[in-house]
Amino acid sequence: MIETKSGHRVTIGYRATSGADSVARMATSCIRALTSRAAKLLRGEALLRAHQTFGTDSRQGESMFDYLARFRTIVVTGPQRSGTTIAAKMIAHDLQREHIDEQDYGTHDLLCFLRIIDRSAVIQAPALSAYCHLLPAHVAVVFMRREIDAIQASQDRALMASGRTWTQEEEPVELRKYFCDSGPIAAIKYDAWDRFQKATMKRQGKASFDLNYASLASHPLWVPPHERRDWHPKQTHTRGAARKAA
Repeated sequence: MIETKSGHRVTIGYRATSGADSVARMATSCIRALTSRAAKLLRGEALLRAHQTFGTDSRQGESMFDYLARFRTIVVTGPQRSGTTIAAKMIAHDLQREHIDEQDYGTHDLLCFLRIIDRSAVIQAPALSAYCHLLPAHVAVVFMRREIDAIQASQDRALMASGRTWTQEEEPVELRKYFCDSGPIAAIKYDAWDRFQKATMKRQGKASFDLNYASLASHPLWVPPHERRDWHPKQTHTRGAARKAA
């Protein structure tokens, strides 16, 4: 049971279906195909093991972005409308890495995503959050945190090319990846991340981070909410803001 800020209570349940095992096997098989390549990248290097929350690394006093610089690939995921677009751009900007938007590999296309997972880049991948715990050890996973009510409000404002809202068009697609019939999908993703995926990554020595959306407000690429009321769903800056950050 998850209670949102507005007081709504949501019971999270997962349907046990025969398709669950087949999807998991497919994802695992695809990722194993890249394991040998990942091993070559990591050979001769100390494998950094971490499970951090946004802020500082208490062992070394480093900021999160500095710590992420040690990883070849950084995947920014979490619920859609939680800030993955702007967070990925901020991290790529600060670390001077290639930025790869979800639309560049087909958003939901797992196979195309896995073909670029070895690149030295920051990859936005909210639609693939269900598989993030299966990624190779050279990948650092950043999971966005935002209040569920704020995410839902953003989903309902975001208009797709069809004229329907994100909630109407895309939420059913995301729910199927978690074997659920009803949402909110953000609550389901956080439940799976907190109860299973994050613990699995920690146990396997993989790096995972929780990044609070509100903490991004001090970044030079941040634009206050009142200045982006009429923006399209993927917009992250005005021309003036881009010049300031450059």
